[in-house]
Amino acid sequence: MTVFAPSAVENLNSHSIPQALSLEAIKHIQKQFALAAGRAKRAGYDGVELHAAHGFLLSQFMTPYYNRRTDGYGGSLQNRARMTLETYQAVRQEVGDDFPVWIKINVRDGFEQGVGFDAVLYLCSQLTQKGIDAIEISGSFTAFSPEATSFFKKEAEKIAEKNDTAIILIGGNRDPQEMTEILNTTKIAYFGLARPLMKDPDLIRRFQQVLSRPE
Repeated sequence: MTVFAPSAVENLNSHSIPQALSLEAIKHIQKQFALAAGRAKRAGYDGVELHAAHGFLLSQFMTPYYNRRTDGYGGSLQNRARMTLETYQAVRQEVGDDFPVWIKINVRDGFEQGVGFDAVLYLCSQLTQKGIDAIEISGSFTAFSPEATSFFKKEAEKIAEKNDTAIILIGGNRDPQEMTEILNTTKIAYFGLARPLMKDPDLIRRFQQVLSRPE
């Protein structure tokens, strides 16, 4: 099986050497994202989310380590963001303005030559201008202790301040009092709770009990 990536550099997880994508292949992948979103809309889904985090393809285009290209999809942060922005625009054109499209992005990769926060801010600004419905903030969890909560709140708060779109904070959201404070003191709009809910199906009831206690 041939594995493709922005550039032919060793994957830090699998240690395999992928094949660099051609320009023709890049356009084909963007089209496939759009067609998949269109199928989801016709199937009755409420919306779609583009995965541009956690080392998947769109994330790799943003990351200097993985993206060593010298064409219009590599080098400057504007070029590294091009793949994600064009993919979003292809999806939007396919599904129309009335169908929610979100995106999940990395604010840190957890290794040298990872994505920089200036690149993240640029990408979020461009996505907001182009009409993205929400941006979910994630990244590498490896630097956080087991007791850490709401891992990326500082980055998400800065992004929310600069962008007039819904910002979703994901990762370590298990302290209801801290989450309430974040909602009340920042422009962060929502929380992602997938892993906490998988670990504790009674999470929401426990949150209610904590928040209803008299001070």
